[in-house]
Amino acid sequence: MSTPTRHGQNAGISSPHTPQRGISSTYSSPGFRTDDDTVIFELGTRYLRAGLVHDSVPRCSLDFGPEQSRRLGDYRKWLPGFEDRPRVVKNLETWTKDHELWQLDVRDTDLGLMLDKLERTIRKAYSEYLLLDAKSRKIVLVVQAMISHTILSRILNLMFVNFQVSSVTLLPPPTMAVVAAGQRSGLVVDIGWHETVVTAVYELREIAELRSTRAMQLLSKEVAKFLEGYIQSKNIDGQLSIKTKLDFEYVEELMTQIFWCRPASQVLSSHDRPIEAEDTNVLIPLPLPSSKGVEIPFSALSGAVESTLLAPSDDSRKQDDHECDLGHLIYRTLLSLAPDVRSMCMPRIVFTGGGSNIQGLKPRLLKELEAIIRERSWNKVWQPVKRTASVATTPRPSTHIDAGDTHTKENPTNAQTGAAFEDQIYDPYEEKIYKVTAQFTKSEIRGEIRGIETMGVFTGASITAALRIKSLVEIERELFLQHGLFGPKREQDSATSRPKSLTGVYTKHSALDTSAWTLGAFA
Repeated sequence: MSTPTRHGQNAGISSPHTPQRGISSTYSSPGFRTDDDTVIFELGTRYLRAGLVHDSVPRCSLDFGPEQSRRLGDYRKWLPGFEDRPRVVKNLETWTKDHELWQLDVRDTDLGLMLDKLERTIRKAYSEYLLLDAKSRKIVLVVQAMISHTILSRILNLMFVNFQVSSVTLLPPPTMAVVAAGQRSGLVVDIGWHETVVTAVYELREIAELRSTRAMQLLSKEVAKFLEGYIQSKNIDGQLSIKTKLDFEYVEELMTQIFWCRPASQVLSSHDRPIEAEDTNVLIPLPLPSSKGVEIPFSALSGAVESTLLAPSDDSRKQDDHECDLGHLIYRTLLSLAPDVRSMCMPRIVFTGGGSNIQGLKPRLLKELEAIIRERSWNKVWQPVKRTASVATTPRPSTHIDAGDTHTKENPTNAQTGAAFEDQIYDPYEEKIYKVTAQFTKSEIRGEIRGIETMGVFTGASITAALRIKSLVEIERELFLQHGLFGPKREQDSATSRPKSLTGVYTKHSALDTSAWTLGAFA
C-alpha cells in the first residue's frame, strides 16, 4: 500500500494569513469622512473665526493685531519691564490701522501686507486648531457683501493658489444671523467695527440695507479722548502728560467691560428732565508703574456710548446719511420697506457685532425706535412738531404699532378722506378662507417692536452648509483661475450673442455656461 507524499499531505492546507474579523456595527465609527469636511471661515476686519461644518461654535477666533505679526523666537513680550516701556505716540485717526486687516478706503490698504497677514492666520488655524490639510477642501467664506472687489479677488486668489482649495462658497452674514435665530425674515443690526449696517432680510433674501459710520471704531476714539481728558484733569501723580497716550489694547478692554448705556427710563422723565440716579465711583487701573488707578463716576461711563451711537431726535435732521444715529438708522430701514415686509421684520430685530455686547444698548435702541415710530408714524415726509408738556405726559394706549398705516388714529390732524383710508368691505368668502388656512398655519407676530436672540453668524453658516444646499455664489477653482472674478459672467454674456445651432442649443461652451457662477449679492 502506497503512502501519501509530502505534497499530498499539505495540498488541502492554505498559506498562513491573518484571519478577518467581523466588527460589529455597535462599536464602529459614526461614518463621518474627513475628506468631506467643509471648513467655515468667518472673515471680518479684525478677526478670523474658523471651524468645521458640524461645529456649533468656532474652534478659534484669531485677530490681526501687531502681536500676531511677530517673528518666530521673539519673546520680548515676556521680558521684565516690557509693559512699562515708553509708549509710541500715535494719532487717534491712525492708531487702529495696526489692528485691522483692511480699511474702507482701499487706497490706504497695503494689499501685499494684508494677504501675508491673512495667509499666516489661516495656516495657524489649520495647523493648531482645525488639524486638517487645506488642499482640496471646500471652503465656506462668510464675508460682507459690500466688500471691495479688489480685496475679494485677492482673498479668493489666496485660497485657490496658496491653499489649493477645490471651491469657495460665499455667504452673507445678515442672512446667516437670521438662520441662526430660527427665522426666515428679520431685521439685522450689525454694530461692527467700521460701520453699523442695518439689513432687512425677507425669506432669506436681503432686500434693503442702510449703513452708518457710528460704530466701534468711532467709539474707541471717543473713549480714548474721554479717559485722557479725565485723567489729565485729575493730574494723577503728574505723570500722564500730553506726550503719553493710552494704547489701543487698554482702551478696548475698558470699552468692552466697563462702559455701558443708560436705559430709556433714566434718560427723560415726564417733564423732559434727566433723572438723577444713585451714583458710585469705579476704580479704573492705569497703565502707569506708580499709579493705583483713578476713580470715575459710574454714570459718566455711559456718556461716550450715548454721544457716539445715539443722539437726540432733534439732531436727526442735521445728520448726514453716513453718520445717522442707530435709532433713526433702524427706523429709516423699516420705512423703506413695504408694509407687509415691514410687519414681518419689526418683531424680529436681531443685534450682532461687537457693539451689541455693550450693556444696556439693545433695550435702549428698541425703546428709542418705539418712541420714533410713536412720534413720526410711517410718514416719509415729516415735519417736526414742538412738543408741549401736556403732550409729553399723555400716556400711550398700548405697545402695538401698526406697520402699514401711514396716518394713524393718534394723529387726527393728518386724517384724509379717500378710498385708500376707508375701511375694507366685509367679504364672507375671504373670511372663510382665512378661517380654513388658520387651522393649518401657525399665527405669526406682526407689527410689534421686539428683539430676538441669535446663536451667531458662524452657527448660521454651519447650519446652512450642513444642509448641503447649493449656494448662489459657489466658485470653482478651475473657473476662477481661468477667468478671474468676472470672467464667467462675461463668458455667459458673450455666449448669448452667439448664434444657436439647429437643435436650439449652443454648439460650443454649453458646458461652461451651465456651470458658470455669478457674484449675486456680492456684485
